[in-house]
Amino acid sequence: MDLRTPDPRIAYFSMEIAFDPAVPTYSGGLGILAGDTLRAAADLGVPMAGVSLLYRNGYFRQHIDPQGNQMDEPYPWTPEQLLERLPVTGAVQIEGHAVRFRVWRYVVRGVNGHTIPIYLLDTGLSENDPRDCALTDTLYGGDQRYRLAQEALLGIGGVALLRALGHEQVETYHMNEGHAALLTLALLRERLGGRPLTAAGEDDEAAVRDRCVFTVHTPVAVDPVQLGTSVSTLYTAGAVKPVPGVRTFVSVDGGMYENPRPALYGARYEAAVATRANAAPTQRMTVAGRCCESGDVLIWDADLPEVREGDLLAVFATGAYTYSMASNYNRYTRPALICVRDGIAQVAVERETLADLVRHDRAVVRPPAGAPLPR
Repeated sequence: MDLRTPDPRIAYFSMEIAFDPAVPTYSGGLGILAGDTLRAAADLGVPMAGVSLLYRNGYFRQHIDPQGNQMDEPYPWTPEQLLERLPVTGAVQIEGHAVRFRVWRYVVRGVNGHTIPIYLLDTGLSENDPRDCALTDTLYGGDQRYRLAQEALLGIGGVALLRALGHEQVETYHMNEGHAALLTLALLRERLGGRPLTAAGEDDEAAVRDRCVFTVHTPVAVDPVQLGTSVSTLYTAGAVKPVPGVRTFVSVDGGMYENPRPALYGARYEAAVATRANAAPTQRMTVAGRCCESGDVLIWDADLPEVREGDLLAVFATGAYTYSMASNYNRYTRPALICVRDGIAQVAVERETLADLVRHDRAVVRPPAGAPLPR
């Protein structure tokens, strides 16, 4: 079996790729776009390969329980029935030790017969620590450590995978969003030939930069060197309500209408009281939004100092998607977008007003009996 056929010139890295409905390793738009990109490349005959992770529990499956609540559960599937396991293994250093992976392949065929391989890294090996085995269990699961380890596996491990397969002719490394950004370090290490990263000069960095392409699908005006944490959301705290033996709630002037990600797919965030940033946490609180739904919770367990009504609560790393996914649910107005750099704040998008909200509303008048309906 020739593992290098076709020999790619472009390696396309994406945290999720929707290449087959029976393989639930994607969550939405990012994965759909990645799959469409690779299918179009196959149709056009582009010498490309895709690199992603194998998520044995899929993303998740949703259902409605008898009480009408939206519930989610793992979406397990069987790679052996749908993918080809390759006789190749590799390893990547994560937290000071080797995490081994094996490789699965799916082949996309274009209209003229051109094929593009998609390689999926799988850490579910007996020689790995259980925590490392779980790295390819769930898409966008776990805590910050889990997510960063996944990104190291995708970026650094993905480059190691290509080398193990003999793909030495790759000229361009395409990062679909920033999840695979650590591949730049792997390429820099290769260029340095064993020298430490601190020995890298401007020529080395430029050489790596020239081999990389980065696409972002929700561009907003933020400092691009702070991709991970550049977008934070500020809320004003309202009432604080302790429920003895259960939890303590703090309400804020936002919620699922401007950040639907916690309700949609369990996105997790950290927060701080911006007005007392150096105060040590003293309690665990649940940050609740202003919508009436019981699921309007932005953070279930936030370790915070004493929160007082009127405090500014900063929720970190809410990301570009939060702004783009904001809506007028419950007829709330969408927030402003402020860009801050070097201590200077500028309004990038003005806050919506009630006038903006009703601008396109029109009165509906019931016509007299027998009159034709207006067109």
